Amino acid sequence: MWTLSAGRWMFLLTLALVMIVSLSQVATGCCDKVTTNRYVVKKCWEQKRSANCKLHAYLIETKMKGTRCIDPEAAWIKHQIKNNTIKCPSDVSTT
Repeated sequence: MWTLSAGRWMFLLTLALVMIVSLSQVATGCCDKVTTNRYVVKKCWEQKRSANCKLHAYLIETKMKGTRCIDPEAAWIKHQIKNNTIKCPSDVSTT
């Protein structure tokens, strides 16, 4: 059986946790164009305007179409956010 010191176990567990968290994050750049098309939302993030990203948009992950950039003025997404049907936290990687 393998024997590892407590320090090595902590390192391996930390490394595994970092890998899992990294894989769960959306891999996006900045939206350079947006759509008002309606999609079934699996996950949602808000991209705020910044030095790196020129557009305000909602990045959504869909079940079938991948990641899409949605116009924040699109009535359907405004309605879902207002009614707490979906939650779109700020995407901290774009700030």
